[in-house]
Amino acid sequence: MAPESQGGERRGSVPLDARTLTRLARRSGRLALERRAGGATPPMEVREEIEDWIGSEIARSAGSAGLTVFGSRDGDTISPAGWKLAVDAIDDPLAYEAGHPTWSVALALLREGRPISAVVFVPALNDLYVATGGRMRWQGRALASAGVPMPGLLLGAGELQRRSILGLGRRRPHGATSTSYPICLVARGAAEAAIVGPANLRELAPGLALLEATGGELLSMPRGRPLDTADLARGRTRTPVLAAAAGTGQAVLRRLRR
Repeated sequence: MAPESQGGERRGSVPLDARTLTRLARRSGRLALERRAGGATPPMEVREEIEDWIGSEIARSAGSAGLTVFGSRDGDTISPAGWKLAVDAIDDPLAYEAGHPTWSVALALLREGRPISAVVFVPALNDLYVATGGRMRWQGRALASAGVPMPGLLLGAGELQRRSILGLGRRRPHGATSTSYPICLVARGAAEAAIVGPANLRELAPGLALLEATGGELLSMPRGRPLDTADLARGRTRTPVLAAAAGTGQAVLRRLRR
């Protein structure tokens, strides 16, 4: 079998391929929609049910030995050693509970703390994003790089938020409630940038994989430094994050400081 680049790994050595990740995300999304339609099950219970189901599916998968599933009950810190599957079964529980369509199922396969591939699926919109082999596909269509059809569109940047993030006020910063979906919109070029977080590695890894596949950047705020996944793995980085199209991060920060 010919090798395929997956962060320097051959295809045969990767415990889960993009097709399997997509299947898990789609089935998880359908399960969440069923629970939402069936009654007022608390989103945290639905999230844990989905995580348990994914864990059981991984345990039955051939070639997944040594892969650890990392979910919402595992805290903010994560050992970088070996293969990990980061699971954000309901990204944005508030939107899910309110019946808004912007919540997602977000999965990322990590090795040594770095995302190798990822899938973000927005079930209510049937919107699918896949990053693998350093490339991104949106709704099955390959995107080599993100265009910026709406320059200047910055998601999650209200005036009070802008002031608190940049140290101009005492309010606690609040980014967009969802983590993965705003980053997906930046990765495919529907927005120039988005402010998300604070978030942990499990929550940020899917978006980071998608953003890197299209040349975008994920910067810690307010200083604008590239996100350090090692710090995230140790639970040390708990600041808002700016997701930006390629080469635009510093310019967006300058505009925010005006």
